[in-house]
Amino acid sequence: MRAVNKQYRLINEVIHGASARFRWMTVLDWNSYARNHPSWFASDSIHLSAAGAVQLAVFVHRRLKSLGLTGPLRS
Repeated sequence: MRAVNKQYRLINEVIHGASARFRWMTVLDWNSYARNHPSWFASDSIHLSAAGAVQLAVFVHRRLKSLGLTGPLRS
């Protein structure tokens, strides 16, 4: 989650803690990846803009592909 407030930072900590307990769990760090891209978010800094939605999909797809879980990205 994008850590724009304390609640979301705590949720991210719980998610990372769970990934340490469950080795089958993979965490994608969208917070770090999207940090320098404010245009990917609406004015509330949480919800995605259209560009952000595309970038989130690309981010997830690339990670799934690196794990061998999907085919090539199509434009």
